[in-house]
Amino acid sequence: MRRGTAGAGLGKRARPRALGGPKAPGRSAPRVLTAYDVDVGKLLRRTAEGDELLVEWNSSDPASIASAEQAYQHWLDQDYEAVQSDGVYYQPISGDRLPVDAEQVILTTAMGGG
Repeated sequence: MRRGTAGAGLGKRARPRALGGPKAPGRSAPRVLTAYDVDVGKLLRRTAEGDELLVEWNSSDPASIASAEQAYQHWLDQDYEAVQSDGVYYQPISGDRLPVDAEQVILTTAMGGG
């Protein structure tokens, strides 16, 4: 594999421009999106095997928000608790409204213990 070659290691498939592929003639290069540019949230259910993705929503798509809110309410009705996370920190969610500005909402059952 040669260093510095766009699409290196991808075989013969063309690499999309957003990922460093060739620029179309006469067109300006599109801006590469980062995780901070797209307002997508994930509703996850914590299980013994790991987190299960239930639904994703985009803050600019009312249908995806409605679907996520419906799923969120379903799991709250099953006695799940919810926390909001940015991937590092966790904050309990009070009330029954899905925080659509959250990066992740994790549903879990009460943990037994001590």
